[in-house]
Amino acid sequence: MVVRAAAYLLGAVHLAYLLYVVLGGWLALRWRITIGAHLAAVGWAVAVVAGHLPCPLTAGQDALRARLGEPPLPGGFIDAYLRGVVFPTGYEVAAQVAVAALVLASWTLYVLRPLRR
Repeated sequence: MVVRAAAYLLGAVHLAYLLYVVLGGWLALRWRITIGAHLAAVGWAVAVVAGHLPCPLTAGQDALRARLGEPPLPGGFIDAYLRGVVFPTGYEVAAQVAVAALVLASWTLYVLRPLRR
């Protein structure tokens, strides 16, 4: 029971992380101090996707699933839960470009927006 709860919690953390990658730059427009965390989150996401690095959150989920006697997530978290739901299958590159555009737009506004006193 505890292991299953941990697996669900880690899945929720994974989803929250992905949402932060997409929307964190917009949060930084309000709370400027958060931009460093967003830069780190985006940097790690780019490294995982572009560098084909293993995601520690997916590895953690797979380890918990193994303890429950379940197979690992097929293709990882995004393939298992987001592809075909958040974006259509076959449009992975379009989804990545859309995410990159949202992030870059928020960063552009962050840089151009003057500091308030």
